[in-house]
Amino acid sequence: MRFSPLICVWLAGCSFNGFGTSTSAVFLNGNTVVHELQGRGLHVATLQGTAIFSFGAYHEILVFTGNCRDDQTGRTDRQALVNDQPLAASVTDTTGLEIAFGRRWSGLTIGRHQATVLVDIPKNAEIARSLYMDLDDLSSTRVDQLDETSCKKETRT
Repeated sequence: MRFSPLICVWLAGCSFNGFGTSTSAVFLNGNTVVHELQGRGLHVATLQGTAIFSFGAYHEILVFTGNCRDDQTGRTDRQALVNDQPLAASVTDTTGLEIAFGRRWSGLTIGRHQATVLVDIPKNAEIARSLYMDLDDLSSTRVDQLDETSCKKETRT
């Protein structure tokens, strides 16, 4: 039998990318969308080429730069945001056991691991961007960008 992360959805205390026993919240501030996810137990998260398996407490904050979708349906679930919005920053905080591998970071952690990742800037691009984030008040998070690339997806190299 082949293992699938979706098995976690049906197990008590398990979640996968916001499905299962995890909880999430969305905060809107101008052109900035913040998605917060918290999972306990076994949690599997995937994000732009990185897979994270955690057992314990998992906390993820994703900051997106506005609504760039052609159809303005306003979907704010995690997968729709990841697929359709430019990611400005991600913050993950894991307590317990974490196994991560992929494009952004790889490693094994026992204890606590915090990581903040800002998006890659395309080579030869000139971008002026500021990020304000208060982890105690995510509703005040904002991204200010002074160019016209705010709706371009992150490039993979």
